[in-house]
Amino acid sequence: MLAFVDESGNAGSKAPNRSSEYFVLAVVTFQDNNAAQACDDAIQRLRLRLSLPARYEFHYTENSKRVKDAFLRTISSHQFACHLFAIEKGAGESLRPEIARSRNMYLFASRRVFEIAKPHIAKGTSVTIDRTGNRQFRSELAAHLRLHVTDDMGNPLIGRVNMRRSEGNNLLQLADYVAGITNRSLRGLAQEIEFRRSYLQSHEITSNVWP
Repeated sequence: MLAFVDESGNAGSKAPNRSSEYFVLAVVTFQDNNAAQACDDAIQRLRLRLSLPARYEFHYTENSKRVKDAFLRTISSHQFACHLFAIEKGAGESLRPEIARSRNMYLFASRRVFEIAKPHIAKGTSVTIDRTGNRQFRSELAAHLRLHVTDDMGNPLIGRVNMRRSEGNNLLQLADYVAGITNRSLRGLAQEIEFRRSYLQSHEITSNVWP
């Protein structure tokens, strides 16, 4: 199994702008390399159909509605699953101190999304995460996942953890779309509610909002 992880929203305590109401972590999984490669190839062919450069990055917040529609139609028929974990930063009491800082929020969310998805995660799953933070933080994140995401016998479910830049990885760009649409749909934005219902809902396996 392969998993691709990206986030939407600022980690850390709530900022005054509306974009930080939620921090969303999205995990997109493929059962095997063949399913992942088929989706990857379809995204690459989409660039040709749209007359975009071969290295063009699909980024949800920057793409036009035309590109978003085309991207979502392209990926919707492929075999992948989505696992979502959102932190509502402005709800009720302030965030617990242990996750209020951005570093701890990212670790907390990444642990929780995989723990909740555990029944659907195969042993040895290869995880690719959009490169974030410095080398020390990336090493800490990889160790954190291996330590906390385990089967019922305490054996790690996570195999290799890769850090890649999203501009060179089509499936991280898919995870970016999933995270961005989920974040905006939680904020009640009509376009993203419709995108999520039409293109992503059939792929969603787990979805949780904390607290």
